[in-house]
Amino acid sequence: MGLKSYYNRRAIDPKVRALRPDEDEVANVDFTELASTDGDGNHHLNLMVDGIHCAACVWLIETLLQRNPTVLQARVNMTTRRLRLSW
Repeated sequence: MGLKSYYNRRAIDPKVRALRPDEDEVANVDFTELASTDGDGNHHLNLMVDGIHCAACVWLIETLLQRNPTVLQARVNMTTRRLRLSW
């Protein structure tokens, strides 16, 4: 996937297994119902992202989301642990 830079940026213990969301729970959420829509029809959603420990976490989340062609913007604030996603 071309994400090897993540391992150079992260500052957490590499032996700790990463948490993964339950795919069944995530698959049934219609995020458009939770988002606001602007005059151009773009959706905007603010989410709290638990478990952000370092700048590498921010980089990984933003990089993966921005690879989706429907995503207009993905920005993570490490201090507040909030993701602003626009599509």
